[in-house]
Amino acid sequence: MDRVRTVNDRAAARYQQVNLEVLVEAETERQRIRRARCYSPVLSPGAISAAATDARLGGMWVEELMRDCPQFASFVSDLVLRRAREAGLLSLAEQR
Repeated sequence: MDRVRTVNDRAAARYQQVNLEVLVEAETERQRIRRARCYSPVLSPGAISAAATDARLGGMWVEELMRDCPQFASFVSDLVLRRAREAGLLSLAEQR
């Protein structure tokens, strides 16, 4: 009985290890795909703006995109600041 229990415990431990490895590989692939979307030709400023107001994507999707694609985050930040300056919404102290 002890032998059967030992074999069973080892099999269960191995099964858990295999499951963990599958989860790690899936997470690695998910991150790779998320980074790859940063180079999609459909990601234009207009498309990102439309996605932000779309009920199916929304602000959370845009926030995730900004985290995954720092180049978009800096572009959007620069654009917002430039437009705010042009509209006179920033004082000289805030511009520096």
